[in-house]
Formats: sequence, structure tokens, C-alpha cells
Amino acid sequence: MADDKINDNNNIKLIKKNANFFRKPKKEQYTTERNDILIFFNNLLNINDNNNKVNFADIDNDNVKIQIRSKKDLIFKIFKASHWGYFVANKIKITDNELSIIKPLYKEFGFEITTKYLVKTNKDGVKNKSAIWHFNKIIS
Repeated sequence: MADDKINDNNNIKLIKKNANFFRKPKKEQYTTERNDILIFFNNLLNINDNNNKVNFADIDNDNVKIQIRSKKDLIFKIFKASHWGYFVANKIKITDNELSIIKPLYKEFGFEITTKYLVKTNKDGVKNKSAIWHFNKIIS
């Protein structure tokens, strides 16, 4: 009787192990959801064929962060995002900026993101610093 229980447990472990072997990668499993997320972020950041630049100051606001926060669970589910800075920081209880999700997400879709920093001095001598992200699709 005890031998039957041991064999049943070993068979269950073997079945679970083999089930993981045949699991599709997230890229194949969640194709439509991933495309929906890309469309969501393109609309949120106003990125299209004519505009591939985003001024960081324009998106660094609570409205954009709330919208990104509402999608973070879905993003974690459909991407291999456990190593992305935002999710790593939240595991160790450090609050991090939701905007840090943007760059790795677009890199996952084959975009190259470059940052250009601008410093402008106004009439009073005060320096205004801004960053502009350029999103370029890498053709492969």
C-alpha cells in the first residue's frame, strides 16, 4: 500500500515536469495580448509612424503612471519581466518609478531607444534640463 503511494507521487511529479517542458514561450502564448499592450503604450506615449520622440517631462506625471500601474500585472504575466528594474525593485520593497517599465517593454518588441539630453538656459540664467527618448524599430 505504501509503495503505491510513493509510485503515484513520483508519477505526478514526472507528469508536472513534462507539462512544463511542452509549455509555449510567453512570446507565442500571449501574442494578441502583447500586441494590445504595444498599442496601449503607443497611444499613451503618442508614438506612431510620424512621431517617434517622447519628451520625458511630458510623460512624467501621475496620469501616465496610474495608467501604467493599472497594466503592470498583465505586463508581468505576458512578458518575461521578472528581471526588469521596476519589478525587481518592488520585490525588495523599494518604490520605483512606473516609467521604468517603458524601455524594457519596447526593447522586447525590437525597438532601440536612445536618449538625448537637452539643457537650455533661460533669460534669468536658470538651466532647464530635459530628456528626449527616440524609439527606432530595428528591422530584422
